[in-house]
Amino acid sequence: MMTDRLYTPSEMDDWLRGRQRLSLIAAGVACLAVAIGIFFDADQFFRSYLMSFLMCVALALGCLSLEMLQYLTGGKWGLSIERILQAASNTLPLVAILFIPVALGVHALYPWSHPEVVRGDEVLRHKQIYLNLPFFIVRAVLFFAVWTAGAWFLHRFAENQRDRASYVAVRRISAVGLIVYVFTLTFRRSTGRNLCSRAGTPPCGASSSLPSTDSPPYLSSLQPECSCRAIRVTRAYSTPTASMIWASFC
Repeated sequence: MMTDRLYTPSEMDDWLRGRQRLSLIAAGVACLAVAIGIFFDADQFFRSYLMSFLMCVALALGCLSLEMLQYLTGGKWGLSIERILQAASNTLPLVAILFIPVALGVHALYPWSHPEVVRGDEVLRHKQIYLNLPFFIVRAVLFFAVWTAGAWFLHRFAENQRDRASYVAVRRISAVGLIVYVFTLTFRRSTGRNLCSRAGTPPCGASSSLPSTDSPPYLSSLQPECSCRAIRVTRAYSTPTASMIWASFC
């Protein structure tokens, strides 16, 4: 148990290693529970995993954007949290790996991933050139590569800001990075917006003039609750980053 007394570096290392072991044990138990959940209800697993994944993405990207904002505007307000922001944004490569289950469960998450649904929906047919599985994966890989590379270059020059050239480089990277950040999130948002209400089911509280048809089983859990859930969760988030990322994956 930590007290007010000062710890030596070796004592602090022992304390941290103990906490790391406990964290690994907790992570192992959680992974076992997740594995069991896949066998009982795979569709629900992918929906729940998507929610958790978005929280991780929001933390990493939110810290990266705040870090770039601080470097660009200057001021001492960000000095106390600079290392925290860097540590959080350095997790982007790991977050990119965590995207793999989302890609594997795309058919349980997005109606546009089913050809039979696209054939029966005129709007989705017009969007098929953008909303298709290969392009979805390519966009995700590209965006994570851009975010990760931006964070790497930013931190590389930020380590030596006392040098004039490094200071200027950090400000330039932050200026360009914030613009790229906004555009990439905008394109990610357009991937899934309003798609949960496709296949003849209107958004929450709306009436539909389309004839009622029997939806396939894999869409029954998405309509109309998915639109309501997306709206509720988006409103619940207090940060624009989390709201935009949630909307992007619907």
